[in-house]
Amino acid sequence: MSETLILQYNEFIQSRKVKLINVLVSEIIFLKANFNKAKNRDDSYHLKYALEKLGDLLNKLKYHSSDMQEKDFDEILIVTYHLFKDIAMNLE
Repeated sequence: MSETLILQYNEFIQSRKVKLINVLVSEIIFLKANFNKAKNRDDSYHLKYALEKLGDLLNKLKYHSSDMQEKDFDEILIVTYHLFKDIAMNLE
């Protein structure tokens, strides 16, 4: 691969990581606001669990994003999707 293609590819991957980090941060802020408003224990439990999982994912991205391969990043995307889906189902 030429050096230009490698740089473009790396920029594309970094852009995906930044976007995912922004989504995770936004979701954490949203869940924390709802956690403070939660009225029953069941909702509080699900929100706390979701916040812990999202925090874990955010820390993984923070500490390992520079050397993370695309395959690993795609796995984090899939885990994030399933976690968002679980959050939505548990809070309905």
